[in-house]
Amino acid sequence: PTFNDSLLEIQKVYERGFEPILEQTGSLSDAVSLELARLHNREFTYQQILRKVGIRDRRPINGVIDLLKKHGYLLEIEPFLISDEKRSYLRKYGYIDPGLVSYLLGYKELQSEAGFRVEGLVNARLQFHLQKFIIKDKGLYFYKPFVNKNKKLAPVPGEIDLIWQTGDFWFPIEIKSTDRWENIDTRLLTEFVKSNKCPFGLVLYSGVPRRDHNIHYLPWWAC
Repeated sequence: PTFNDSLLEIQKVYERGFEPILEQTGSLSDAVSLELARLHNREFTYQQILRKVGIRDRRPINGVIDLLKKHGYLLEIEPFLISDEKRSYLRKYGYIDPGLVSYLLGYKELQSEAGFRVEGLVNARLQFHLQKFIIKDKGLYFYKPFVNKNKKLAPVPGEIDLIWQTGDFWFPIEIKSTDRWENIDTRLLTEFVKSNKCPFGLVLYSGVPRRDHNIHYLPWWAC
């Protein structure tokens, strides 16, 4: 199917379960929607979109993103910041339904995207449960470790997919598409649990439930 065919299929999906976005028209909206699908549950950057649509102003792009969020198609995840860290401009965006990503990108481009698609699906399900069943002190974030160099924060390798904050408790969550627990690197997860005195860390993957000290493994599809 052509890109226009994909957009028509997405429109059908939108109209089945969401309020139509009547304000969203033109190539800018299409370009932003497509780039958000490519960056599904990755750190969002403006460079690709700005280059493709030939503009320098970020405000029209933010307008499209705000509409997608307002009408319930897009979820935003902010970085989790420890108390002594500065504010961060980093963001992740993920479509509420992974099927929208499939329609936009097509099968070939999705073959190597299993991990990010599972992460997006789990994030959407957890957001739903938090909104529906937990009234207060809820929040989902992602975590990137930083070190302080010359009074400036510099990122270091690694990332924790989600941090669930409820009251004074933090629960770090790693999401993987593999069913082999022994192939999952949990060093950063374990370090975060220990340094922040978390009750436990959680790995959502394709395998069976198990426990390894203070790291619990559960199947992601049980969300």
